[in-house]
Amino acid sequence: MTDQPDKRHLKPGRRDEDEAREQDRTLVEKTVSRTNVLLWFVLIALFVTMAGAAVALKSTHDQVDRLNAAAATSRKTAAVSKRTADQSKRTADRLAAVVREIQQQRRTNIRGNCKDQNDRHDRTLRRLQRLARRQHVPRARLAPTIGLIDALAPKQSCNALVRRQTS
Repeated sequence: MTDQPDKRHLKPGRRDEDEAREQDRTLVEKTVSRTNVLLWFVLIALFVTMAGAAVALKSTHDQVDRLNAAAATSRKTAAVSKRTADQSKRTADRLAAVVREIQQQRRTNIRGNCKDQNDRHDRTLRRLQRLARRQHVPRARLAPTIGLIDALAPKQSCNALVRRQTS
């Protein structure tokens, strides 16, 4: 049996009133049920939003970590680049010093070879003239031989030769 009274024995006005209350109570229950469903949807939406915010925050932290790692790598690369540049400058300076030394040695060698050749030229001409005097050869006959000596081993200005060959 039900807890509700039998509505057949009630007066017609009273029956309408009970039905109206019943309808109101049913409407309230439906409204409460719908409100509960809406509250659940709001809670789910809030949870999803918080989870999305947590994911976004984690992603932001990951990006910050990657940027910090990239910045550290960049600083290390800059330090290595500076050391490499400094080392390259020192190497270039040493190389320039070696090149200057080689050029100086070249000038010295050119000047020394020129002086040696001039000395040989002068000694050869002196010997030729000495031999010619001993054998009484006229000076005119020596001209072609002197010309040949001058052609094969000419006497030169050593400073001019160094400038020509090292410029």
